[in-house]
Amino acid sequence: MDLKDARWDCHPAVDGQSGARLWIETQVLLGMAPNTEDGCAQGVHDFVIFREGARMLVTEVAGACHFRFSATCA
Repeated sequence: MDLKDARWDCHPAVDGQSGARLWIETQVLLGMAPNTEDGCAQGVHDFVIFREGARMLVTEVAGACHFRFSATCA
């Protein structure tokens, strides 16, 4: 999979957050399968929307959730 194949239109919350987008791009460059990238991007998308609804800064939760997303999506 190449970065140009990422489906950002399906995950607009990820596309709009540089840190979230960078994490997904890194996973793609490390060789993540397209269906796995899509699933992880959906999870990150949902997380970003939740975080915005809860009015939490991404820096408040990023450290706690990074391992969970990494373990789930790896």
